[in-house]
Amino acid sequence: MKTGDGKTQTGKQAQGGNKDSGVFYFIQKGFSDYLRPYMREQMVILFTVIALVSFEISLPLSLKYLIDTVLVERSLELLVQLLLFLLVIVVIAAFAHWWQTHVSIHFGDALSKDLRKKFFVSIQNLPTRELDNMQPGALMSLFTKELNRVIAAYAKLTQEGSRSVIRLAAILVTLFILNWKIGLVVSVFVPLLFLIPNRFLKRAIFAGRQNAKEKSQMDSALQDNIATQSLIRAFGLSKKASEQFSRDILQIEVQPVAYNSRQAISETAGSFRFLQQMVSVSANIQQYLINALVIAVGGYMVFNGTLTLGSFSGVILLIPKVGNSTVGLSSFLRSLVQATNGLHRVEKLFD
Repeated sequence: MKTGDGKTQTGKQAQGGNKDSGVFYFIQKGFSDYLRPYMREQMVILFTVIALVSFEISLPLSLKYLIDTVLVERSLELLVQLLLFLLVIVVIAAFAHWWQTHVSIHFGDALSKDLRKKFFVSIQNLPTRELDNMQPGALMSLFTKELNRVIAAYAKLTQEGSRSVIRLAAILVTLFILNWKIGLVVSVFVPLLFLIPNRFLKRAIFAGRQNAKEKSQMDSALQDNIATQSLIRAFGLSKKASEQFSRDILQIEVQPVAYNSRQAISETAGSFRFLQQMVSVSANIQQYLINALVIAVGGYMVFNGTLTLGSFSGVILLIPKVGNSTVGLSSFLRSLVQATNGLHRVEKLFD
């Protein structure tokens, strides 16, 4: 919302600011500074991610082998071998999942302690003039909200980010193994799963910065009000303070009278929460279209005899995983948007 020339100019400056201020900056900064002491843990997590993705990919391939080979030949020996193979990979996947959870929790706790300690030390080293200019509410919001988002995003950066990317790449390769024509069809549409959500992602980054700044001001106003309650009540200013706080909230987010009015639609379309949600919504809609297309193409190929039933069954198992990977990556990027906004504010204090 544009409340004046000053805020409009601020929004323009945010959009035209430093090019190294987005999600890629957040990732680069993490591995160059904050995650460097934990590279061993990151490598362990990456290894377990690869193991779990390999397990996911082996199931559709096992189904193809079962239908096209074991059941066709009606071989008990091949069936026993397949079952033993599945048992082994299940045990390996279970151990990888347990080890990943153990390392992730240990690493997350250590990272949280390090960044919180750095935050506290930074406050102690601030010049008195700088500290006097900062509102206590803003500092508390920075510590309890923004820093928590940064810690949570860095704690899951390798696990969530690499899993979505590696899984998507492995699925595409497996689709080409099952049938190169279907693999080609899906590969053509996969970039679209990121193109449209990325447009919402960029807009959400800029809207999120302004949203975080305004919410921080509101938190500061609340804390200042609580700290001066004795004076407010002594001079009978409670009603006036409530009215002022209501005006501050309206400046941050105007609520239209009707939820389906043109004003509501226009304001919601530019809001941070709407843009944030549309990252996943747009990816989901496109995934529905890909699912329908692959089923139609695959069914026609099976009918013509150019695709085996086992391969088609494996494809059907893999296609939803394409959507899960893209939606998961989009959701992770959405959390990185919030964390990136918080990182810029936290680094101002660190610097």
